[in-house]
Amino acid sequence: MDGFTIVGGSIGCLVAASEAARAGARVRLIAPRRGLGSGFSSVDASGRAVDLGARLIEVAAEPSPPSGDWAPGEARRHSHHVKAYVEGLLEAPLVELAQAKVALDGRHADDFLATLDLSSICQLVSRAELAAMRREAEMSTWCVDGTLESASLACHGPTFHARFVASRAEKLYPGRWRHVGADVRHRIWAPLFHPNTLRAGLEGRIERGRDPVRYFAPASGVFGGIVKRLLARLERDGVDLVLYDRLDGMSGDQLVVDGAPIPIAGELVLGVSFAELARLAGHAEDVDDMALDVAWLEVAAEDLLVDAAYVNVMDAANPAYRVSFGGRAPAGRRVVCVELAASAASRAVDAVTQASIVRAGADVVLLRAASGVRVSAPTDKNRWRVTRAKVALPPARYLGSVRDLRADTFAEHVLQGLALGANAVRRAA
Repeated sequence: MDGFTIVGGSIGCLVAASEAARAGARVRLIAPRRGLGSGFSSVDASGRAVDLGARLIEVAAEPSPPSGDWAPGEARRHSHHVKAYVEGLLEAPLVELAQAKVALDGRHADDFLATLDLSSICQLVSRAELAAMRREAEMSTWCVDGTLESASLACHGPTFHARFVASRAEKLYPGRWRHVGADVRHRIWAPLFHPNTLRAGLEGRIERGRDPVRYFAPASGVFGGIVKRLLARLERDGVDLVLYDRLDGMSGDQLVVDGAPIPIAGELVLGVSFAELARLAGHAEDVDDMALDVAWLEVAAEDLLVDAAYVNVMDAANPAYRVSFGGRAPAGRRVVCVELAASAASRAVDAVTQASIVRAGADVVLLRAASGVRVSAPTDKNRWRVTRAKVALPPARYLGSVRDLRADTFAEHVLQGLALGANAVRRAA
């Protein structure tokens, strides 16, 4: 049967290579020497295996229909297939986590960004703010066009927008978040709620647009084991793995990798970064990035004030925007991963204390801090760069964010890899 040349080291590329090889296809995977698994490989923090930020699998409450091909952004509907695939890969069940939370002014409530149960807002804001949100919600209209800022103001009104959208988006992409398209708002973890859902929540009622999700993670507490299992499977199934330091470009039916040509055999699949795609197309240009900080802390379990899969921190003055609890730690201790605005890693301990996540005065150990972690920004300029590169390149199948900016979550990557494997099976038949 025809084979595949898959370029990239993301989870989607690893799953695609594995599934195509298991279907009997000849597969060559050309992947970066550093960063296999992309952001889902575990890192070391003072001898502790930890993840680079919150890592979990969201599973919808109701089982999804049989898997097939799907549009980007629909991973939630097919989440049961992702869970089943990962459990099969690890040969062990995933562990269910507690519900996610929101923190505001030191108060906690269930995370309405995931559940769409906005009645929890009443526990977080003052009576005056609640009254203002109610007045503004009556004049709100459903809008998913234009920029994130304009759509949020239309859907929510200025008070909710300031407290729960702008305050958090500013930490991730200062100033420039306002110009991010509403259709890719999830790339900076910003919500758009239908005005009817918001009005019901502000009255203490629940009007969900979807069922709440459940959260799962490997029993080890880290996602790095998933990457290791995938790499072992690739070797066992005979995938030709070629590691590179740099993608230099394309010349005819060949890739130029570290200065040397490599023939493209079979169908070309590209799951590379924005910058690498531009380079392959002969455009050596920068891409718009967001710079983030991550800090890993270790505390006594008894000093944690919240039990949650993760906590979204909404306070504008608090540099943390998300806190999670994955990672290996000694008995009675917990690893706390704090994702923060750029250049704010040194404030991680103060941030989790101010958010009432860690008890004030607790003995907190800083395991590691990473500054300037760069993530491709969901800008129109980046989208234009990807479109221009695709026009210049030969026909290819795309995976991850270069396929669609909405398709860069763990679940989306797994589903895209499974779809390519299913396609290989159909071709073999």
